[in-house]
Amino acid sequence: MWPVGHLAVGYFCYVAVVAWTDRSLPANWRSLAVLAFATQLPDLIDKPLGYAGILPSGRSLAHSLVVVFVATAGVRLAVSIARARQDLHLSRSILAAYRLPLLVGYLSHLVADSYGALLAGGVWRIRYLAWPLLPAIEYGSDGVAPWNRLLAMTLTPQIQAELLLAAAAIVVFVALRLRKQ
Repeated sequence: MWPVGHLAVGYFCYVAVVAWTDRSLPANWRSLAVLAFATQLPDLIDKPLGYAGILPSGRSLAHSLVVVFVATAGVRLAVSIARARQDLHLSRSILAAYRLPLLVGYLSHLVADSYGALLAGGVWRIRYLAWPLLPAIEYGSDGVAPWNRLLAMTLTPQIQAELLLAAAAIVVFVALRLRKQ
C-alpha cells in the first residue's frame, strides 16, 4: 500500500476505535499528526534501512508484531516508571495522550499491508509480522530507493482505489468536523 492509502486506512480505523470505545475525536491537531506519522512509521523505518542493506527487507523490523509487542511493553514500562516517580507531565501528557493514535496508526499500517495476502490465502506471505522469528521476505523493490519508488509512482488501479479511499476519508473528516460545530 502507498502512503496515501495507509493514511486513509489509519484515519478510518482511528474513527472506528474512537466510536467503539465511546470516546470523542480529539479537538487538537496533534493527535491527528501523531496518527498520520504512525501510519507511515513502519515504512519510514524499514524501507530506507532495507534499501541500505541494514535490514534484510523493506518489511522486517518495523513491520513485525514481535517488535510492536516489545515496543508496547517498553512504552508501558516507561509510563509505569513515570507514574512511580510521580513525573505526571511525562506519564499523562506525552505518553498517555498520544498512545491511542500512535497504536491505531501503527497497527492499521500492518493490517493494510497484510489484508491482501490473507484474503488470497497466502499466510506465508505475511511472515514479516513474525520477524525475526521467521525469515524476512525479500522484495524486488528492496533494491530501489524508497524516494525513487514514490517519484516513479504511476496511476495504477491500486493507487486509484487508494486515492478514492483518501477522498472518502477527507469527506468523513469534514463531515465529523461540521457535526461538532
